[in-house]
Amino acid sequence: MTEQEMTIRTERLTLRPVRPTDAPAMERVWSDFNASPYACYDTPHSAEPEDVLRQVTRWAQFTAAGEDHLFFAVCPRDELIGFFAFNRRCRGYEISYAFRAGFQGMGYAREALTALTAFFRRRGCPVLYAGTGLKNAPSVRLLEAAGFILTETERVIFYKDENGSDIVFDGGVFELEL
Repeated sequence: MTEQEMTIRTERLTLRPVRPTDAPAMERVWSDFNASPYACYDTPHSAEPEDVLRQVTRWAQFTAAGEDHLFFAVCPRDELIGFFAFNRRCRGYEISYAFRAGFQGMGYAREALTALTAFFRRRGCPVLYAGTGLKNAPSVRLLEAAGFILTETERVIFYKDENGSDIVFDGGVFELEL
């Protein structure tokens, strides 16, 4: 699928495949994410420029190579403010996302997720999955507003505390039947 075929426009946003040139903007997304109180509910992301460039380049290559891993930049005008990742899982795709702090709470994530959900529905995808910490209220609200349903809970560990002990939290697995 070409970049043009994957580009989606909404009232305020352009959603398009990520590009290696997005690395500087993605550094800001990941830096904001890492500073967020909700960072403990997801795998760590390095915001070091060379690490971000390497990761964003891989994402762009995966997206161009097939449909198992698709990564979308979320852009009002031409500025990347966040991303959505779709990785094939079971019957559909597992999603993940992050947005710059200054653009949260403005409806951009919901607008993007609504458009991307419609895109995957048109392509015949039967289900989308998402996981998040149950105490990550903004993420839980976004998923519920988009129609996702909590289907199970699980104990999750991504980090260790200063003593080397696991930091355990309750995660939720959400599904959206398309």
